[in-house]
Amino acid sequence: MKLFPLLPLCLLPCGLAFVSAPAWSQTSGRMSSPALSPDGKKLVFVRATPRGSRLFIGTWNGKTVLNARALAATVSGDDKNPVWRPDGEMIVFASSRGTAKRFDLYSISPSGTGLKRLTNTPKLDETEPQFSPHRFTLREGSGEPFVPDRSRATLTTSELKLIQRLAGNDKAIEKYTDDSYRPTFGAKVGARFYKLVARQGTNNSDGKLFVMRDDGSDRRLLDAGMAGSYDSPRIDPAGKGLVFRRVATGASGGTFFYYSAFPIVSEVLDDKGVSKGMQVATKDWRASFKRLNGDAGATQVAFSPNGETLAMAGAGSLTLLSRPDTALSTLAPVRKTTSISAPSGLFWARDGKTAFVSSAASDAAAVSNADSLADVHNLLDFSESANTGGGLIGIDRPLLSRNSFVVGGEGSKQMFSVYEETDYSDLPVFVSSDSLLHLNHLVFDSLLRETETKNLLPTTIELTSNYLRASIQQSRGASALRNDAIANAAYWAVVARLLRGEIATGLSDPPASASEEEAAKVKENRSKNIAAMNALTQPLVPLLAALPPEAKALANAEIALIKKHEDRAKSPIFGGALTGVGQPTEPLIDTRIDYTQFVPRGHYTRTEALRRYFLAQRWLSEAPFRSTPAHLRRALLMASATDAVAQKKLQTLTRVMAQFVGEADDRRFLDFVSIARGLYGATVPIASLGDADKMALFAGEVNKLPKPRIAPSGGPAMTLYPAPYTLDSEAAQNLVYDRKAPDVGTEAVPRYFALGLDMMGVLGSDRARNLLDTFTFGGSFFDFGVKESGYANYANQFKVERAKMDALPESEWKKSFYAQTLWSLRPLLSSQSNPRYKFTQNTAWTDKQLQAALGAWAELKHDTMPKQPVAIEAGGEGGMTEVMLEEQPQGFVEPSPELFKRLRELVSNERVALAGAGYLSKESDERLGAFGALLDMVTRLEGKQRAGQAFTKGEVEQLRFFGTFLEHITLISTEGQAQTMEDNDMAIIADVSSALSTRADALRVLEEGVGHALPIYVAFERDGRRQMARGAAYSYYEFTHPASERLSDAAWQELLSKPEAPAMPAWTKSFVSRTKGSS
Repeated sequence: MKLFPLLPLCLLPCGLAFVSAPAWSQTSGRMSSPALSPDGKKLVFVRATPRGSRLFIGTWNGKTVLNARALAATVSGDDKNPVWRPDGEMIVFASSRGTAKRFDLYSISPSGTGLKRLTNTPKLDETEPQFSPHRFTLREGSGEPFVPDRSRATLTTSELKLIQRLAGNDKAIEKYTDDSYRPTFGAKVGARFYKLVARQGTNNSDGKLFVMRDDGSDRRLLDAGMAGSYDSPRIDPAGKGLVFRRVATGASGGTFFYYSAFPIVSEVLDDKGVSKGMQVATKDWRASFKRLNGDAGATQVAFSPNGETLAMAGAGSLTLLSRPDTALSTLAPVRKTTSISAPSGLFWARDGKTAFVSSAASDAAAVSNADSLADVHNLLDFSESANTGGGLIGIDRPLLSRNSFVVGGEGSKQMFSVYEETDYSDLPVFVSSDSLLHLNHLVFDSLLRETETKNLLPTTIELTSNYLRASIQQSRGASALRNDAIANAAYWAVVARLLRGEIATGLSDPPASASEEEAAKVKENRSKNIAAMNALTQPLVPLLAALPPEAKALANAEIALIKKHEDRAKSPIFGGALTGVGQPTEPLIDTRIDYTQFVPRGHYTRTEALRRYFLAQRWLSEAPFRSTPAHLRRALLMASATDAVAQKKLQTLTRVMAQFVGEADDRRFLDFVSIARGLYGATVPIASLGDADKMALFAGEVNKLPKPRIAPSGGPAMTLYPAPYTLDSEAAQNLVYDRKAPDVGTEAVPRYFALGLDMMGVLGSDRARNLLDTFTFGGSFFDFGVKESGYANYANQFKVERAKMDALPESEWKKSFYAQTLWSLRPLLSSQSNPRYKFTQNTAWTDKQLQAALGAWAELKHDTMPKQPVAIEAGGEGGMTEVMLEEQPQGFVEPSPELFKRLRELVSNERVALAGAGYLSKESDERLGAFGALLDMVTRLEGKQRAGQAFTKGEVEQLRFFGTFLEHITLISTEGQAQTMEDNDMAIIADVSSALSTRADALRVLEEGVGHALPIYVAFERDGRRQMARGAAYSYYEFTHPASERLSDAAWQELLSKPEAPAMPAWTKSFVSRTKGSS
């Protein structure tokens, strides 16, 4: 077995190193024109033999050529300039073999079979074959354009020729006198590749650079404005830079230059979008050309596979240069102590980590590139000239190099915008878990909006009308319960006035960036929605006019506090002695309400209907009926007014809220009705409500009702719309100090807030738990200098809460859409390391997945905001259409199959549940169908990817159009559901808990927010090669804010654009390249 060694170099701290390679043995002959196969496993080269130069081929192991053998039968004449077809199934070379006196082109398989003569031109030499860089589809048919140089030996005439599909139907596309050509393909313009051609004349002053289309049309001269001749053009693999050699007039050697003003050419379109041809770049050529700092005598140059590094070989040196347009100096010029005699070929290993030079003499050399991104073959596609909002410019390259992925760059207001930018730039798409979780939020939110608007709001209006009418009638009697009836009338009058739109809180004007047309549209939509709501609530008007004066006064006092929404305050209806109404001998308890809650937020600012519904629902869930005689009498009066119709409507409301979010956690009004009917009879007659014994029995039965698992401030209470139970809210309550066992912290050093990391930790993230060991939170208001996990009893209580989650059976997770969404997040929070993919094998990826889960959780809290228990800590299937185009970059699906599976199951459950309740509209069915189909597609592609199966052309196209699918689902998820512009921006905010700072006597809320979509760049492995893809990721925020200024989405979106916007959490710096600091 013969070995042909090309030894790579050892690595030194500088990133490059060199050792002398052993000389070629004399029996090997001289080597030239080495060409590595596309898969990097075979090397074809030319070797001198007694009968002429012949092609040889051997196995390439990255360092040495093994088992080299002659590729074609030995005949007289010479072979030269072998090139591989892009699929690796054919080699084309020039040969004067046999009786031919001129060079013609031949093709042969790597096994040595199928030798075929491609051209037969007795009077011309055809010597410089060149394949286009990619296999692609031309308008006139499929194939790989092939451009040889064709010149007479006498140099009297020369032609450039195009061969389509290597079928012999060649066509002369360029003809000149006294010239020979050196072609190279460049980047893509429109539907075709263009190529650069160096025209080498008979004297040094004649060589020129030209650019033309692959069919020879639209030829343009490139003039560097420097005297001399130009030859040896090379365009990097991404088409971002051009290297050429200039030989000064009369000189024997040349100097290599680099041109960075790309693109060299661009497509010119007329008003109708029809191509008018190519346009050469207009930048100052002299300013754009840079001399390379390699050996002045270099004769061989070769770009690394990804175009980031240039190797130069000359007599005595082999040098690597970093990408010339970003760093013109050499990385570290490495020169042999003995000269490299007559370099005859230069090539790179497939992974881009080593360059090898062959020699026509008896020695060889190699130099290694220590850049960890050297093997990402499409890295330069992401450079500044790509339309990616900056591409790699501004990205933290060390992060990308260290982690094999990075999040950063300019944010976009929609996730689909990132994907569409990626598609427009012909970059591979990375389907992130973030993008699918965001779609899940949009679909879930749209289902809830529609259910609330079409079903829950009308039901609330009808119930308000019924109970307000009944309370007014009850107040007109001379009964001892009249004052209680008046209080109830005031209670329902507040609901009616909120539904009538008396309070303007939450109305947002169009942003300053809105056009006049957009602003006018917002106002028009709002006017229409207000008119519709006024018509829908018209039946409440005469009832409000019939209110007793005392009830009107109480309602006025409540409305005034709601309008101010500044603080927690005593309720005029539920607190104090109710002077002039309540019995002096029976004062009510002092019941406070958090009026800061009465600021429409979340999706409730999108329409006038949702805004009014939010305020009414907030009142119905905040105003509490406790276990005092007066409160119980009021509840009994409402129970007596509850007929079968009202009961059914209340049951429907309860069932729907349980399906979306969770079962009611506090005492339900229907429980009171059931107890009352058991004691007083089916009608609960008012006359019997004064019976003291029955009242005592009623109070006893009420006190037997289950205690809420999420303890509200002030103790158990009945509300008409009780807050639902959620797993994360209970865990949050148990990880703070609220003077209710279990407590975390002490009275002197209390823990005020359970953070997003706490929630992810109890859901299964060890990383989240560890991060809590590293920082304090809350700033001057709440920071006691204690790490978040360092508060008293934290470690033990965290284990308890984590154990609860781990012990839950799957059936518990599927009781509501909310809980099932939390269940879907759990796979992201477990170990994500995958031995197949380097980018998953680091802590940074764990952090990125943690942020994805936090972003989805923040969106979930946002969607269900008015239904969430807000703790006051006392410390103070549609189808996809395939579009077949030219070959596109293959995308990559994040390897998170369990997440995809769980989201798909959630979509199916939502569809079944809403259809069963009669709430599944045609629009909702379309949204669920489209999202389900997308999840099916992603699941299928991830499975093929995992199995090592190639994507079909149709699947490649589906990935390319992922952004289009995202946009479609995004738009249909908000279509007809908004009269404002907040939905044009994905940034949302939700306040999830509040606490009173004893240091500043300030009530503040914990805000959980999602900002703009950030690009994510991921280097992944496929078919033995690394490439990079681009997708979208969340940006996540967590901070405290004054409770009296709770943020709406519009306010948050405005804040994000200001310098005082909060920073992303400090721990995200492990993978995000741009942060404002730490929070």
